[in-house]
Amino acid sequence: MKFKILYLLGMVILLLSCEKELIQTDPIDQQTELINQKLITALFNESDHWNSSAYNTAKKKHVVTKKFKVRASGTMAMIPDSPECDGYIQVNIEGEGNASHLGLFTVALSYCSDGVDPVGPIYAVQTAANGDQLFSVVVGADPSVGSLDFLYYAGTGRFIGASGFISLFFTFDYQNQTFSNYGEGTLTY
Repeated sequence: MKFKILYLLGMVILLLSCEKELIQTDPIDQQTELINQKLITALFNESDHWNSSAYNTAKKKHVVTKKFKVRASGTMAMIPDSPECDGYIQVNIEGEGNASHLGLFTVALSYCSDGVDPVGPIYAVQTAANGDQLFSVVVGADPSVGSLDFLYYAGTGRFIGASGFISLFFTFDYQNQTFSNYGEGTLTY
């Protein structure tokens, strides 16, 4: 009995004397965490775009992360002094394209701009030919290469509860008010 008490006391002392090791976080993990924090802030500050029932619906048994490739093109329109944007420029973008796991799709997004930068979050909706939708928000940009980073946060149909990330490389023709893009990322659904 004394041996068991001494053994137990020794184990407790050993456990209490251990120090936690500092685990260094991978910079990519830190960037993902920062993106997620920005997304949560944007989503809860813009509740009219947040569809919490679609986001929280359906815990799927077989969720899989897949490579996701996108190519699209379309038109853009800029409306100066837009009442919907409190006097800022309203930018409307519509297009169509093809994507793995989505097939042929249309895309629509609208946001307010001061002429250089957006003045709020940029949300996009991609709609497949069968009506299933993917919802995303711009979470980053690299003007030096012409890319925008989109975070997928929800969907409808087979994309309920979808999440993912994609970098799209854009070419804008402001004179003809057209765009084209391509890119790849991952999609979990």
